[in-house]
Amino acid sequence: MPKFNVKVISDNVCPWCYVGKRNLESAMKQFATSQPTEKEQEPPVFDVRWKPFFLNVKSPETSEEPIQEYLEKKYGKGAGSRMAVALERAGKSTGINFNNDRRVHNTIRSHRLVRLADQQEKGGDMIEQLFHGYFEEGKNIADSDVLLEIAQKAGVECTKEYLEGKEGQQEVLNEYQKGVQTQGVSGVPYYIISREGSKATVPLSGAQPPEAFVEAFEALL
Repeated sequence: MPKFNVKVISDNVCPWCYVGKRNLESAMKQFATSQPTEKEQEPPVFDVRWKPFFLNVKSPETSEEPIQEYLEKKYGKGAGSRMAVALERAGKSTGINFNNDRRVHNTIRSHRLVRLADQQEKGGDMIEQLFHGYFEEGKNIADSDVLLEIAQKAGVECTKEYLEGKEGQQEVLNEYQKGVQTQGVSGVPYYIISREGSKATVPLSGAQPPEAFVEAFEALL
């Protein structure tokens, strides 16, 4: 029974990280069902861990800028509409209904929440609820009350005091710096895939199609 470790470096306001999550999940299912079945052989195991990245590390904690305005400023005229079209296309293929009226939020608080969820072995559930809440429902994932509600949906034990405090913040920033400085990550999503018992790794960058992940798993067998 092979066990694969998948490290996903991601920001909670990165739409392609949501698309990538769907593609990774599809690939894990495809790979598991494609493996030859033998008596008493268990299916492969995937341990997926989410690590922090900041698309805009200097974003104000009170940021509420409409996404279309933000994209126009960063990438030029028409960037917002081009992104909306691309995301609509990607959403149709992955079952995501992107809300293009969402706003840009600082993600340090939500990254701290993911870290807390990971300690409770619910990091994946937390990411799913954050992505759905932000990208499809347009929720403010910098607001402590909103995050508390999302945490409850993910089954994560959390308090408003934790969310409004600074616990875990330095650790999140340290992990972000490690990804940038040690692993050279400059954009997300970024994946580092390995198999337990092997030193080999396969890095993948961007919202890869399911086939790319399947090929990575096969290469590590």
